[in-house]
Amino acid sequence: TGDVDEVQSAYRTAGWNARVEPFLKNPQQWLARAELVVARAGATTLAEIACEGVAVVLVPYPYATDDHQRANADWYVNRGAAKMVEETGGISKLKTGLADEVGRLLRSEASRRTLAGAIKQLGRPEATSAVVAVVSEVAGIDLYRSSTV
Repeated sequence: TGDVDEVQSAYRTAGWNARVEPFLKNPQQWLARAELVVARAGATTLAEIACEGVAVVLVPYPYATDDHQRANADWYVNRGAAKMVEETGGISKLKTGLADEVGRLLRSEASRRTLAGAIKQLGRPEATSAVVAVVSEVAGIDLYRSSTV
């Protein structure tokens, strides 16, 4: 997260056209237009990125409970679907790591396409419907019966 203006300025100085936001209210709108995303590694964020199929550099939140964001990031990285830069070793190391990884990906359309394709294969856009169906079945609710209201 950090200082949005500082990050935006760094991208501009590097000659990169980037939008920097600490939080997106409608991520699908922005993900659909993105070539590369830098994001935390929360489960919902990763699910949204995977469904959209966008190349991503993950920065797991180092203070997340049970280091679950690092585990999430590792899962995608190990499948060739993401790159990771860890927020350990201080802000200077993080900035250098991000500049290197983002720079590599911005210079290589083929690498971005490879990551985007790999993460898209892991996306499950039907997941919400599947969970609702299972919960409804367990609860004995017929979602498809006609309503008399």
